[in-house]
Amino acid sequence: ETGRLIWHKDLRPIEFVVGDSVGELPAPIYAMNDIDNRLKDHPTPDGVIMSGTMIDAPEHDDVSGFEWSGEWTVTYETFRDMGMAFGVALVALYMLVVWQFGNFSIPAVIMAPIPLTMLGILPGHWLLDAEFTATSMIGWIALAGIIVRNSILLIDATIALVAKGMPLRVAVINATKARTRPIMITALALVLGSMVILTDPTFQGMAISLLFGVFVSTLLTLLVIPLGCVSLGERIFACAGNDSPNACQDYDDKMSEDTGMTTTATTLDTLDNVSDDTMITEPGNRGADSESNSVDVKSEDTSGATKTTPVKKSVTKKSVRKKKSADKNKSLNKPSDDGNKDT
Repeated sequence: ETGRLIWHKDLRPIEFVVGDSVGELPAPIYAMNDIDNRLKDHPTPDGVIMSGTMIDAPEHDDVSGFEWSGEWTVTYETFRDMGMAFGVALVALYMLVVWQFGNFSIPAVIMAPIPLTMLGILPGHWLLDAEFTATSMIGWIALAGIIVRNSILLIDATIALVAKGMPLRVAVINATKARTRPIMITALALVLGSMVILTDPTFQGMAISLLFGVFVSTLLTLLVIPLGCVSLGERIFACAGNDSPNACQDYDDKMSEDTGMTTTATTLDTLDNVSDDTMITEPGNRGADSESNSVDVKSEDTSGATKTTPVKKSVTKKSVRKKKSADKNKSLNKPSDDGNKDT
């Protein structure tokens, strides 16, 4: 036989089998899976059940095998490269926000709405009966930066209000109210701009990603970001809004002082509201200025006699003097009993 042409690729002999994918699902991956399933019932002359490799050539030259190429290679390499670019963009965004706010928790909240864009992108493609193409992926990557900008607007306003002494919950509500209008205006401008290329056969996927993605993610951003701020706690925002290197320590000291003052005030209120049925007396071996006094609680048993049960209680000097004076005046104005009660 003369004139036989042998094709080679990467110094390996090959044969090309060409076909077009048809049907309701035009993406090449569905046709590839269908061919692999059909080949399971058709072994090769050397007894091999072939299954195509998707990202590289068959490992051995002396065994039957094949590699998927053509449109699949273009699709795979395109989404692989754009996926890597998206990952690099996310890392760069995170590092930039960490540098801006000086901690690692706030950037996580800022970037939380990015996955939520898929809740608008995928239903949008299904609603318009469009394919998720490479331009759809480009629109998703561009949308990440827009959503991060909206999150930064809310976070920055919250930090500024907390730095002025406003409680965190009130600051989050006021920041959301103040920033909702500019966020909605930005989203509306993007939606109107995307509608221009919605019917373009090449950039339709990008338009769908931008239009539906920004619409859904903007609404969810106004809900997710405030909840994330409240879950982080006021300390992180107080530290982020202060340029002092000891900002966190100062905040902790302030909270400790406030807690101590609240505890002291609660104790004094409790002692001042002691019931009239309790009588404060002092042990014989302690003076009037003793910090620890005994509280004798009077109770009446079945025989009618009144018993006094001493209970140790820590009270202040001022409270002791006040109670002693009140009890003395009460005993002077009260008529004497028949002697059945113990003093």
